[in-house]
Amino acid sequence: MRANGTPQFRFRLSPLDYDLLLGCIRELHSFQDLSTLRLWLLEEAFPRLVSSDWYSYNEVDLQSPQKSLSVLRPEVEIFAALSPRFAALAHQHPVITRQMNKLDLSVRKISDFLSRESYHQLELYTDVYRPLGVEYQISAALETRRTQITAFALSRHSRDYSERDRAMLEHVRGQLVVALRNLRAAEQMCQTITDTVLAMDQHSLATLTVSREGQILGHTGAALEWIGPCPQGQLPSNVLNWSRRRLAPPGNLKLEDPPLLLIRGDRELSIRVVPSPSRSGRMVLSLRRDPSCAWLKNSAALNLSPRQTEVACWISEGKTNADIATILGISPRTVHKHVEHILERMGVESRVAVTRRMLEK
Repeated sequence: MRANGTPQFRFRLSPLDYDLLLGCIRELHSFQDLSTLRLWLLEEAFPRLVSSDWYSYNEVDLQSPQKSLSVLRPEVEIFAALSPRFAALAHQHPVITRQMNKLDLSVRKISDFLSRESYHQLELYTDVYRPLGVEYQISAALETRRTQITAFALSRHSRDYSERDRAMLEHVRGQLVVALRNLRAAEQMCQTITDTVLAMDQHSLATLTVSREGQILGHTGAALEWIGPCPQGQLPSNVLNWSRRRLAPPGNLKLEDPPLLLIRGDRELSIRVVPSPSRSGRMVLSLRRDPSCAWLKNSAALNLSPRQTEVACWISEGKTNADIATILGISPRTVHKHVEHILERMGVESRVAVTRRMLEK
């Protein structure tokens, strides 16, 4: 028995079983997005580990069943119609109930808690599992948050699951929990980066990451366009030399130090070296492009930010979102967001209307 009173299941797996597990675990940690991982689990990994009639991945919201997600493989025609009912009756599922109370997050069978007769008396069985033909099921939670639970389930029409099946799924469950946490953290980081770049772009800001030798290692926004020609990806010598001087002596750099000012066309480009306690041989440059007075006046009259005015001007010249993304050195998704905000701020519904307004100015 465990300390919390739940049983500790033990089963000695064969060398072949361990080979199967190791192969799956190696693949498990190679996925970059949750949707691909989910389908791989249902279509390849679980069938390889434990033979079943159906495999499902479920994100159940007990408080708002309409927000729940259930994916079943192989696909069953009536499953889509039954999914809302499953979400509404999920509180009857003995494994889900126990896992939501955090009494036991291990791999469990319905038969661990209910006899066949008791199982058949559930609305969950009558309305969902009987139409599907599910008589036996084994499942486990991967995440529990308040009234939400993420879990996988394997189901059969005949023959209950063995202790070998339980042990195989228990071994892979722990690795799945880690993989899900990593994927969700990565998704949040990507969203944070996207939002940050969009916010910077709204204020005509961009960044360059360069080596101490001046090789450009990365950028955000329209930094490459603003900085001008960079043969072989090398920072212009005047900018590189100035940046190096700002970093010498080390530790004295402050964000409020005067920027390097350059004239690019009818605009002024200001460059700062971003202070950082640890750079690993890199420099991060913050770039800001200040628009001309005429541009600012136009922006104010249209109730747009400088960047939104730029995008609106390119729209008025018949450029597509892809064209504008290439011209400004930003992503098509960022351009799409700008276009949405432009339509909203101008109070119009089409690109034609934007063009008309821009020509009026």
